Amino acid sequence: YSVVDWGVQLNVRGGPDTPILAESPIQKPDDWLKIMPVRSDAGEYLIVLEAQRIALEMLNGDVPFVQTVFSPLTSASKIAGPGKLMQYMQDSPRQVHAALEAITETSRSFVERVVSGGADGVFFANQWAGVDLLPPDLYNEFSKPYDLQMLEPLKGKTWFNIYHLHAHDINFDGVLDYPVEAFNWHDQDYGPSIAEMRMRTDKCLIGGITPSAGGPLVAGSTADVDREVMDAIQQSGGTGFILGPGEVVDPSSKPENVDQILKSIVLASS
Repeated sequence: YSVVDWGVQLNVRGGPDTPILAESPIQKPDDWLKIMPVRSDAGEYLIVLEAQRIALEMLNGDVPFVQTVFSPLTSASKIAGPGKLMQYMQDSPRQVHAALEAITETSRSFVERVVSGGADGVFFANQWAGVDLLPPDLYNEFSKPYDLQMLEPLKGKTWFNIYHLHAHDINFDGVLDYPVEAFNWHDQDYGPSIAEMRMRTDKCLIGGITPSAGGPLVAGSTADVDREVMDAIQQSGGTGFILGPGEVVDPSSKPENVDQILKSIVLASS
């Protein structure tokens, strides 16, 4: 949703497949200079805000609500495509920075509306947090400054902000100081483990459940799910931890395996 209003055309394939970029407004370096701030209360952003309003009404305050937002660099990647973005960062940094400033301004405005609309925090997703994708020096130039411009204004206005790091080889040294309450990453698929992260930070850790098709939810039994849950709880030490998937759970997960998660938690706490 974060890039449609900049003229991105998506091929929405339906089912479990994620949409793919069909047409990009970025065909040459100076096209980045055409990326200007857009309204955060109109177009695709308005649809998300309305969905949030409906969800909060249904939840009626019974559970916390966090809204998914994307890092500015992630949105830039969705506008141009990840391969092209990397090339532009190397060859045309001035133009990319100009676009990132516009994307950040729009994203900050959207986050303000999300919070004023009742969200308890944000699920801040960054798909460029891996050193295999972006070396630390480029991360510190093209990602972190804009990330912090989005997150720092949330201090005192929200109580639970999650940083989701979508990457294989995560640059944790570059993000442990982010002003968030929790970290979420693919601990089961790519690591590091919950136990390793517990030694690196006292912030809340969210993970333990394999979301991918090869994990217990899809391919295993209820006993496999129980073992995964118990192992995650043991690794965490039982504090500062929320059991959850490393990312979106595969929609083909077996219902009985999803139900087993709660049963295992109840058993572990009894």
